[in-house]
Amino acid sequence: MKAMTITILQTDNFVSGDYPALAASDATDFVLIPDNASSYGSSESGYKTQLAPKVINFINTMVSLRSNVKIWIGTPGISSSNYSIASSSLNPFYNYITYIKSQIGTQKWSSCLC
Repeated sequence: MKAMTITILQTDNFVSGDYPALAASDATDFVLIPDNASSYGSSESGYKTQLAPKVINFINTMVSLRSNVKIWIGTPGISSSNYSIASSSLNPFYNYITYIKSQIGTQKWSSCLC
């Protein structure tokens, strides 16, 4: 496995040649790192309306260019230093991930997401 980390903020600045260059790279796995949870309102609604479209676009674009790509989705702003924001309820994150799965379809989800 050769992984490459990419922040969601980086994808905002991608130009037309960036996705084909990533697909042609030696990287086998891509790790999408979202911004802090507060950037999306620290809410399920924010994750679905602000973050999910960018993640879905990345997944769909990369899969269209390289069907065997593996993509890892980071949780928005959750780390060992601030896990308490998720400790009361994981439902917003679960629902966000479930939403992404529903938007890209089971086949892509099963074959390319880790």
